[in-house]
Amino acid sequence: MAARILVAWAVAGGPTPVPEAIRACEQLVEVADREHPVVLCSLATLRAMLGKIDDARAHLDRARESVLERMRGRSPMMILALDRASVELSAGDVVAADRQLEDALELARAGRLRDTIAQTAARLSLVVVQRDPARAEALATLSRDNAPEESIAAQALARVATARATASRTRRGATDLATEAVRLVPSEMPNLRADLLVELAEILRASGDATGATRAIGEAIGLYKRKGNLVGAARAEFLRAT
Repeated sequence: MAARILVAWAVAGGPTPVPEAIRACEQLVEVADREHPVVLCSLATLRAMLGKIDDARAHLDRARESVLERMRGRSPMMILALDRASVELSAGDVVAADRQLEDALELARAGRLRDTIAQTAARLSLVVVQRDPARAEALATLSRDNAPEESIAAQALARVATARATASRTRRGATDLATEAVRLVPSEMPNLRADLLVELAEILRASGDATGATRAIGEAIGLYKRKGNLVGAARAEFLRAT
């Protein structure tokens, strides 16, 4: 069981192109004539990258039914909330994503899962930064305070969340911090690195560095396309054009 989850996470979050990752997860999802809920969650996030939001939500609904029927543990519900947030962000529903990330953060804090607390708080900070700067900064602080030294994702997300939350006060410092966050993440983690580049581009644009912002967006688009994340690439293309 655990091996299936690890493989699903690896192909979903790593450099494996989306179509190939979907095929791998489809081969892993059936266990003893049942669908594995966590693998279903990975399938949902992959479908969402292709813009197949209805399919992604259907996968998550089936995963939730399976969890409620067979597991009912904190960790499966947390994973469900995190992956539903990812799907809702792909759909452009930031309010729904906000709710799901809040649920996941509450579960992570209840379980004292520092890595998940850090990553979830950072992602939530980035979701709310434009409409609630004070909340975004508090979440960025929570992320920074919990990020384990050994977790590349947590350290990078904490940095970029702090950079976005403080950019209006410390333009240069925010740029340096976001640039450092990008450097931490290898190209073998294409979606995460691309996400960070988009955040860096937002900071650069706000500081008047249009050339640097265009360069960052261009690299993000290349990473999204290499992964096969059509939704991410389209959004980054839109940002570059505006």
